Amino acid sequence: MAENKTLDQGYELPEIDLTKYQREPFILPEDEDVTPEIIEKFIEQHQLRLPRYEQLRKEYENEAPILGMKKPDFKPNNKLVVGYPGLLVNTLEGYFSGIAPKVSHEDERIDDRLKVFKTLNHFGDVFAEVSKKASIYGHAYTVNYQDYRGRTRIAPARPQEGFVVYDDTIGEEPILGVLYQHDDEGKLKGTLYTYKDETPIFSTEDGLQFGEPVPHFFDEVPIVEWIHNEERLSLIETVLTLIHALNKTVSEKANDVDYFADAYLKILGVKLNKDDLKDVRDLRIMNFKGDGSGEKPEVGFIDKPSGDNSQENLLDRLERLIHKISMIPDVSSEEFAQAASGRSLEFKLLSMSNLANTKERKFRKSLQKVFEMWFNVPTQVPGDMQDEWINLEYTFIRNSPQNVLEEIKAAQEAVGLLSHESRLSMISRVDDPKQELEKLESERHDEFQANDPYQSLGQLDGGE
Repeated sequence: MAENKTLDQGYELPEIDLTKYQREPFILPEDEDVTPEIIEKFIEQHQLRLPRYEQLRKEYENEAPILGMKKPDFKPNNKLVVGYPGLLVNTLEGYFSGIAPKVSHEDERIDDRLKVFKTLNHFGDVFAEVSKKASIYGHAYTVNYQDYRGRTRIAPARPQEGFVVYDDTIGEEPILGVLYQHDDEGKLKGTLYTYKDETPIFSTEDGLQFGEPVPHFFDEVPIVEWIHNEERLSLIETVLTLIHALNKTVSEKANDVDYFADAYLKILGVKLNKDDLKDVRDLRIMNFKGDGSGEKPEVGFIDKPSGDNSQENLLDRLERLIHKISMIPDVSSEEFAQAASGRSLEFKLLSMSNLANTKERKFRKSLQKVFEMWFNVPTQVPGDMQDEWINLEYTFIRNSPQNVLEEIKAAQEAVGLLSHESRLSMISRVDDPKQELEKLESERHDEFQANDPYQSLGQLDGGE
């Protein structure tokens, strides 16, 4: 990691490369053989990106550079961290991934298997975790694997733990993926994934070596990349300098408060001995007498010019800019409390909704890849249905305050334009429109049976 650069005020900022170079995907020519030397080269390039990931992790966990501020011992040195990175990420994730997307299929046989797969893998939690990591780092990964019982599983992975390499075609299809770590002795061990097998990798004195490959059934590289946006730009990076300035301003404001609390007392025109100074400090009483000649004694505190108004204006400006540039509104503000109608609230959430829509398009592609691999495993889906992943339906639901009455009215007005299932999906309280339709049909059947006069007569007569 590069050495820290100390500013004039003692505010230490790490010299970390946050440029586009650190976010570009790894590319390998399509016709080039995958050798230990090639993988070792990619690992070395990946290692150069770890300082960026580490800084973003620290920012999210409130380990901000302000904590390294140094000042002389006689000066107040408050180090206050305003947890804006965590606030921005968690606000977006509560809105975007607070409710897991619905994945369904019109064929009940497939839909029932999907429910088992999602329940087994705690799909909602995995989705929320990978989405949060993508917001923090700009991208993240999930890994498909088979457990010891032969069940298909999915697990999230941080970008610090591995990478995906794409081909040099216009489609940039994944060629391979690597997950690795270093043990206590600094030796590397991990796994190389291709579209057909998994190969152990480990470091030796002669360099990186491959173990025996083990075939898998996914027919794709089992590591799937989930990107926050096309540039793989973290949500935090867009406002990082503003957050640093906010932390420094708040800390200096606290320093000013300490300064005024410990302000020096000036006594001019009178010479005091040590006992006099002790009485002034302990009794907090000053009584000076003069002989009537010369200037009168002057007593008062040495005041530092106040910059409170400037500081408050700067803090307000920084906070507004952070929310504006990040596209994450301040949901605790009075403006949101005054948004009575659903339409008004929707307008105030428009910027974050646009951000979520961009992320949704990227995540939809990753979801399709995950479930396509699940369909490729013979033990999960019958062989004649392996292409049915194309017909999966993905429904993303924004976790925002909803006016259910407005939703119901909108669904009623769509009669004749949309199907029953589509209209039910417009109501946020309905988790499974297809299951809700089945319940409605069952209730109608029971009501008809209860109100059928012929059925009642038959029961009285003891007939069928």
